[in-house]
Amino acid sequence: MFTPKDIENFNKIYNLVKTNGYTLEGAKKVLLEKGTAIKTASVPLQNESLINKLEEIKSKLINLKRN
Repeated sequence: MFTPKDIENFNKIYNLVKTNGYTLEGAKKVLLEKGTAIKTASVPLQNESLINKLEEIKSKLINLKRN
């Protein structure tokens, strides 16, 4: 299902969004600037994949918030 790297990235995103108040887009920018996220800036297909993963995470966070 998820690789250890996916979990690590999820934890980084979660921390930026929940602890520091970033939006998902803002968290993505911070991680890309720091070079700690999956480096996809030059590969559009991988960017799309990263965006899809962030959207999935967003949906899961919304569901967690509802429950």
